[in-house]
Amino acid sequence: MAVIPVSLAGRSYDVVVGRGLLGEAANHALPFIRKRRVAVVADVNARALHGERLAQSLATSGIETAWFDV
Repeated sequence: MAVIPVSLAGRSYDVVVGRGLLGEAANHALPFIRKRRVAVVADVNARALHGERLAQSLATSGIETAWFDV
């Protein structure tokens, strides 16, 4: 797993890259999630390839996904 820090004016964040991270998405996202339903904006192809894994990971932590395809 690689962590790439991104520094912007007034804010910064880390981009995490590695195998199997979608299955661990809930572990990484939970500290930032305030409600039990989240919006996921994704390209139709990305959702088709990875959406189910992301939704399952979040669902195991009680998070419901609302999808918006672009």
